[in-house]
Amino acid sequence: MRLILVLSFLILAPKAYSQTIFTDVFAPDRPTDLHIIDDELYVGAYFGGYLAKVPLNDPTSVTIVSNDFATGEGPLKMDYDPSTNVIYTGIFTSFVAPGCYQIDLNQSFPTDAEFYTSFQFFQGLDIEDSTLLYSGTDAQGESGRLYTIDLNVGPSSAELIYVDPDGGVRAPIVYDGYIYFGSPDLINNNSAVYKIDASDPNPEREYIATVSEQTIQSSLLHGKYLFLGIATGGNESKIVRLDLESTKIPRPQEEIVSNFKGGIFGMAISEDNLYFTEGGTGIIWVLNDPSLSFEESRIGSFKLYPNPTNDSVFLKGEIDINTSYKIYGVGGDKLLQGRYSSGGINLARLSKGIYFVTIENDMGRQTKKIVKK
Repeated sequence: MRLILVLSFLILAPKAYSQTIFTDVFAPDRPTDLHIIDDELYVGAYFGGYLAKVPLNDPTSVTIVSNDFATGEGPLKMDYDPSTNVIYTGIFTSFVAPGCYQIDLNQSFPTDAEFYTSFQFFQGLDIEDSTLLYSGTDAQGESGRLYTIDLNVGPSSAELIYVDPDGGVRAPIVYDGYIYFGSPDLINNNSAVYKIDASDPNPEREYIATVSEQTIQSSLLHGKYLFLGIATGGNESKIVRLDLESTKIPRPQEEIVSNFKGGIFGMAISEDNLYFTEGGTGIIWVLNDPSLSFEESRIGSFKLYPNPTNDSVFLKGEIDINTSYKIYGVGGDKLLQGRYSSGGINLARLSKGIYFVTIENDMGRQTKKIVKK
């Protein structure tokens, strides 16, 4: 049965996307992971040993956020906690203090990177509802480990929640209560995508799809779509997109870009632009895809007000008792979710910036942009 699954994955014909160079200013320092906060692109520089940011409208204007890392040991994986305005980053390895670090964006730049918890080799890092999710090889040298930390409690709450039988939990990311991740298929020289139930104390992985390349290096969630950055070690690195709401097994894949060198180490989305790093050259590219702007409408018309807003936002339109909401950051992270009520949607825990509200009920789903002042 496993062989049939591996051979039956479906890749949709690629669309005609247009990508251009966003910036090559970081090329000598090998940019890795990316994250967008308030119209600025945060860039981890692995060789350079620093975290920087550039405005999306001026990629030549570089600000060093933290240069508190050693050369060749810069941020490899990172995610952002909007409730505290802190970036958590996992470095590749370190002979001094391997692990996860936190960078407080409330401080003046460049600021210190504060050691948070021990970990030897990061294959992924994600934040969901004040829970830090990280994977790879732990401080004891055991691979294929997936841990969580309650950020409201601290490192003492670290818990091992899953051990992968194939020794790899790559680029984990949370969607609708499930953790999606990549794992190597060493027999067929592929990688497979699996999911586990985040609420299950003894989760068993469930097969989702197979990618016909060797390594899943990065992931990005945007609405219902899972973007995967994939590497082969040559000039065949690519980005594919999976529809997580599809019921097909394996999930159909759409190829977004291909024929890049040395892997896709980071991705970020702002409006209808996808930014990604090319590992072999150190170039950060930008790809324009109008479908990223969430203009598709499958629900009756509704209005969000007030917009911009200071604290809460309300819905006006075809809303019923089955109406639910999800709120995403510009980088695709799901930040809030719940059932809509007359009291509106409370955004008090979110920092100032642009967000996307997805409204869903029996009639369908629609997403609109809001601004938190």
